[in-house]
Amino acid sequence: MGVSVSGDDVSLASASPMNPYHAEVEENGPDRVEVKFESESAEYTVRAEVQDGILEWRVESSSEDDESDG
Repeated sequence: MGVSVSGDDVSLASASPMNPYHAEVEENGPDRVEVKFESESAEYTVRAEVQDGILEWRVESSSEDDESDG
């Protein structure tokens, strides 16, 4: 995933998932970029935002194992 930054604004430049993932753009700026990368068994949410002039990244993950009760 690539982003462009201008001042405190951020926008999505590219999101190219590798097989078997597909990408779903949740937010495309200007405050935050958020893209979900999903496969049949896992999901990653990648966020980018500018805080005090610094580009910050956050990645969260979940899988089918996380959702099971056992």
